[in-house]
Amino acid sequence: MNAMLRLPLLLLFITCYGALFGQASLSNTPSTPDASAMLDIQSTNKGLLIPRLTTAQRNAIAAPATGLQVFNLDDNCIDIYDGTNWAKTCGWKQTGVGDSMGTNAWVRKADVVGARSFAVGFSIGNKGYVGTGRGVSVYLKDFWEYDPATNVWTQKADIGGVARIGGTGFSIAGKGYLGLGFDGINHLIDFWEFNPSTNVWTAKANFGGAGRRETVGFAIGNKGYVGTGYTSFYVNDFWEYDPQINAWIPRASFPGTRRYGAVGFGLNGKGYLGAGFSDIDGFKKDFWEYDPVSNAWLQKADLPASRLNAIGFNIANKGYVSLDFTVNSGTTELWEYTPSANAWTQRKSFPGVARYGAVGFSIGNQGYVNTGQIAPLTYSAETWQYTPPVSAPIYSLPTPSGGASSINDGAWTINNPDIYSSNSGNVGIGTSSPAAKLDVNGTIRIAGGNPGPGKVLTSTGSNGTASWGSAIVDVRALGGAIVSSLPTVANIWQFVGSSAPPVIPLLAGDRVIVSGVMSLGKTVAGSDLVYTAVGYSLNGGGPSVASFNFPISRPHFNAGERLVFPVTDVFTVSTSGNYQFGLMIQSPFLNYFDNNDYFSGFIQVYR
Repeated sequence: MNAMLRLPLLLLFITCYGALFGQASLSNTPSTPDASAMLDIQSTNKGLLIPRLTTAQRNAIAAPATGLQVFNLDDNCIDIYDGTNWAKTCGWKQTGVGDSMGTNAWVRKADVVGARSFAVGFSIGNKGYVGTGRGVSVYLKDFWEYDPATNVWTQKADIGGVARIGGTGFSIAGKGYLGLGFDGINHLIDFWEFNPSTNVWTAKANFGGAGRRETVGFAIGNKGYVGTGYTSFYVNDFWEYDPQINAWIPRASFPGTRRYGAVGFGLNGKGYLGAGFSDIDGFKKDFWEYDPVSNAWLQKADLPASRLNAIGFNIANKGYVSLDFTVNSGTTELWEYTPSANAWTQRKSFPGVARYGAVGFSIGNQGYVNTGQIAPLTYSAETWQYTPPVSAPIYSLPTPSGGASSINDGAWTINNPDIYSSNSGNVGIGTSSPAAKLDVNGTIRIAGGNPGPGKVLTSTGSNGTASWGSAIVDVRALGGAIVSSLPTVANIWQFVGSSAPPVIPLLAGDRVIVSGVMSLGKTVAGSDLVYTAVGYSLNGGGPSVASFNFPISRPHFNAGERLVFPVTDVFTVSTSGNYQFGLMIQSPFLNYFDNNDYFSGFIQVYR
């Protein structure tokens, strides 16, 4: 290198080296860095590209520095290391009009094993299930379970019966149901129940109509419904399956023209069915609502475009339709249906390649799209998760103490597991593994609403509102383990005379609740009753428990008149023993009544 060349390079190195100890500016044109910045990057047509890693690659970083940032390829989020955990910022990203809190967003999940189309899928609890369908030159009968918490597919027992395509399925009360379809030769009518706890398939009553494929199936409450389809001809009949009696019942036929490849879902106690292809008038976009109570159909707003072999799922109070084979080609549009407004709203389109014959189901507040046919003999094994938009932030700034580590896809988390929301829709307080819609690990305190010792929350309206009230309002609603329970008002026990009071075994600490009506019987002759106190007692192996809360003062009783008064009380047993229930009267006037005294009501013991 000659001296003339070495001199400019040396000057450049000295200039850059000196800049490293001050401020620096990167720009398309010469510029002065902002006084508050060590590095000021300026551009009108380029951005900043930070390292892009998968979660596994991110976790492999040794001793990450506090503030280290990477772009996570698994969920398209920016991850920032806070010194203890990787925190996500994707929960606040804006992805389109009306989007907020990382919602109206698609995220790629783990592929199911075995690409396929025209499979059957549904969810049971917080797991998803997919099985059967067409692979490359083969019909399938395998069955897979998806756990969104671990993003893992696990193979389960093959379905009962033969391999098939175009079947239908739904879930009811913790069980899955799958049947119908086409095995390459025959249209099938068999129907099977899957128990996830035992991983066993059980044959159920055959479908009530003709065997068929590409039907619509969904659940409403504790019943399943199947309708339309193709069985060497197009059909529009509609059937109800009752798992309690294992029977198929014909219901009002679908009022639209007969068709196959329609789409549907159950939502808010109603069923919805529409679109598909009819041999009478071709591709369809009409949409109908079914009411199982009145067994009647009502036409609703049409889908925005005709659809064939689309997928449908429901989240909260809305339904979703996406992917299909349209008149000319496939589409990736996603449409949201709001029953209360009878309106369709376009949401963020499916980000993958257009396909049809896919599977759709929902788990908690997320929808899932799985498999599908992209082109002849080209099938997909992909799984995508969709989170719908929310109308308001989950919580307002500032963020809660404890450090929010994730506000992602509509789920929220706090590091020390004080508050946790899983993708299943379960919410935990004091636990990071909520097993119910609300799972509280610890003491519950409700300060408002006039609480007090011995009071219980009591329903005050049909909309679920509650307030603090007397524990005697209805003790049967309090729950707990019933140790001993006498029958209700329809039964009478004699406590005076030859009838022995019932014996109730009680333990120290038992909570006893008495509610009913007590009578002193009938007067044997007319008499005056100036004062007495009437009550009851429990006498037995420990100190007696007595109550005299019913003072009575009557100027005159007619012969044959009965004195009846209510009994309501709650107390805790101090000493274990066999107790007997009986009347107590602090007055000589007992002789004025016959021996037909009784208590009518019930005693509940909670241990």
